[in-house]
Amino acid sequence: MKSSQYEYAEGVEFEVYPSADTTDPNYYCENLLAVNEKAE
Repeated sequence: MKSSQYEYAEGVEFEVYPSADTTDPNYYCENLLAVNEKAE
């Protein structure tokens, strides 16, 4: 997905998986990306 307000910052990326049980109805994961606000 592209954003008109932010751009990829070429930094550290994290993926968080708090549980290995993907069948758990409360399962979730997070992907954290470094971004910078675009200059105008």
